[in-house]
Amino acid sequence: MLVDQVASLFRKYTDESDTTFLTDADVAEYLYLGYSDFRQFVENIDYYAYKKTATYTGLASQRLDLANAGAIGPNIMGAAPTVVDEKVKVILRLYANSNGIAPDDINWFLTPVQNREALYSVPNDYLSKYCLEGTDLFFSNIPGNSTGFNIDYQPITPTTLFTQTNIVPGTNIYIDEFEAFHDLIALMAYDHYAIRDVADNPMVTRRMLMRKQQLNDFMTRGRLERANRFVISDNAYFVT
Repeated sequence: MLVDQVASLFRKYTDESDTTFLTDADVAEYLYLGYSDFRQFVENIDYYAYKKTATYTGLASQRLDLANAGAIGPNIMGAAPTVVDEKVKVILRLYANSNGIAPDDINWFLTPVQNREALYSVPNDYLSKYCLEGTDLFFSNIPGNSTGFNIDYQPITPTTLFTQTNIVPGTNIYIDEFEAFHDLIALMAYDHYAIRDVADNPMVTRRMLMRKQQLNDFMTRGRLERANRFVISDNAYFVT
């Protein structure tokens, strides 16, 4: 489904003809909230479904402020991100490449730890480690200082997708790769609308539960057939 199609479906679920009560701005806001819930549901199962990658080269210290990276790479945190809809929600992994530019061959993964004290703890003091405090990444040693490194992360829900402009019929704005389940966005958006309208709809609730289970089954099986036959140790931070 496209953005305007999801918006049309949401309006049908609400069955609200009073456009002063349910304005276009309201519809866009509820759909943004519904899409945020949808993405979180997907990401709880597949961490990498909406993955973004940020590349950094020339780091000269053991600290990197992701809100003020300067010339070495993009700002992916803080009030002024380089790309508005590509701020970090969760950092997934950090790794050094042969020349620092994804998706080239990975030399090694860095090990995430909880705080700066753990950067220098033993055992496993031979690992390259990193931690996040506020917007600052701290490292046990400078990662890929000559070739650079990459951060894979979950971005925030786009704020520029479900807007008053995009929900107009005929705009044909693409959403993401999960077209078969986009009716869930409208169903989840209805949940937010129902709070304001004080109007539970048992049919909508039942449909949402069924579709969430279907999406869960699809995501648990995996989009790469039979890939879940393989498991990997949490200690596998080196590529050999």
